[in-house]
Amino acid sequence: MVAMAVIVAPVGSVHADAPAIAFDGGGLSRALLGPGTGVIVGLVDGGVNSAHPLLAGTDSLGRPRMVAQANFVTSEPSNSGADVFGHGTAVAGIVLGRGFVGSDNFDGMAPDARYVNARVLDSTNGFSSTLQVTNGVQFALAKHSDIVNLSLAVFSAQSDGLSQLDLLVDYITDSRGVLVTVAGGNNGNSQASHSPGAARNALTMGALTADYSRVATFSDGGPTSDGRMKPNMVAPASAVSTANFNYPTGPLVSNRTGTSFAAPQAAGLAAQMIEYGREHGLSTDTRVLRAAMMNAADKTLDSDGSGWSNTQQFPLDNQQGTGRLEALGAAHQYMAGQFGPGAVPNVAWALHSIAGSVTPATTTELFSLTQASAVGTFIDATLVWNQHVAWNDFFPIGVIDPGDFFTAAAHNELDLYLYRDDVLIAASTSSADTVQHLHYLVTQTGNYNLRVAQPFDNGFSETYSLAWNSVPVPEPGTIGLLMAGAVALAGLRRGGRARLRSRLATSAR
Repeated sequence: MVAMAVIVAPVGSVHADAPAIAFDGGGLSRALLGPGTGVIVGLVDGGVNSAHPLLAGTDSLGRPRMVAQANFVTSEPSNSGADVFGHGTAVAGIVLGRGFVGSDNFDGMAPDARYVNARVLDSTNGFSSTLQVTNGVQFALAKHSDIVNLSLAVFSAQSDGLSQLDLLVDYITDSRGVLVTVAGGNNGNSQASHSPGAARNALTMGALTADYSRVATFSDGGPTSDGRMKPNMVAPASAVSTANFNYPTGPLVSNRTGTSFAAPQAAGLAAQMIEYGREHGLSTDTRVLRAAMMNAADKTLDSDGSGWSNTQQFPLDNQQGTGRLEALGAAHQYMAGQFGPGAVPNVAWALHSIAGSVTPATTTELFSLTQASAVGTFIDATLVWNQHVAWNDFFPIGVIDPGDFFTAAAHNELDLYLYRDDVLIAASTSSADTVQHLHYLVTQTGNYNLRVAQPFDNGFSETYSLAWNSVPVPEPGTIGLLMAGAVALAGLRRGGRARLRSRLATSAR
């Protein structure tokens, strides 16, 4: 078993600035949500060059950016956590790089977040056993990681989400409240994501091409062998400029390609959201984070140029999920706040529990949009709930280790319906997925409402997050105003908090 292959572009082709983060809108969302202060990201990867100027130093509160490090590659016991291949440092730079290369800003998505360095990939960027990955995840949890990024994959035909690594991901998401962002895989659109990208509760990320116009041909697509849709979203992951591991003997930054470098963009956005949620009393439940990010995604093109598409039984596009990560939209989605069933604004989210209902027409989980939805706009809604997994803990007790194992419960089914004037007009009712999604073009005015139903009442309640949005997308000419407003709001919100910035003398080549 090895980590996914990484293609390295020539250093001379490095873009000025950090275009992937800019394309995501990561700087705009950061101005609204914050740079991830106080959030810890567990990087279970190939080690990190912690002395790299983009990753070194302290956060804005004076704490070391690296919380802890450990090496779990037993075949290389002398390594203390250093990156000798380049993969882990590149991933770290995308999540939380901070500083300049010459005059170009190379801030990552969450440049004030801190990280745990759990080295599980060896000097060839592979791993011989998932046991070392399990140990790395446990270390990240023990060091209080809020997010775990797994930019790695098992070379296996299994994509049903039932491997022990998949179930570990599902367990820590559901029971520990830790968001897990995962690379979807680099085996091509006709290949489903394997472990851990097949995990139900993982936020699995696919890749866009270098010009951001469509899904890359190397990015894995769905469905999985048990009929689920993965990835959940896509992000720039071709020739992404990020921290170079062998600085100072090599350049400060280099280009990297692979879904490995899409996952940390989602991890960094989640760090922004967690900071904002903590400061403003909003839930940071993993279901909320996933629903908000997925619902705000922009539809893009599949690798062959065809547009985004889904069906009632296959709620996500089989190559791009809900679309490409859109950080500013996710910020607005999350900042709109939490509402329960009843009359709701046209942009918001819910975290609620449903006890089960035999018929969706009589369910009490009704969300009625209080504003008119304009003709020509879209109503987007994303429903997320968790797979529940039991942890069978053996000695040492209280520590997740390779001697333990995980057992999945039969997942509950929740369905999502859209009504206009009490007439059903759209539905997402996959019996395989633990996510439903609607992307509905409004063709006439009326009273719109969303309904969540549990079609088979098994006697157990299910907690879900529902995110919805029916506000028109801003015209291109308004983007400059949004940027100016975001920066101004950030200055008011964050007050005089000091932000340490490293300005590096060497320019990108």
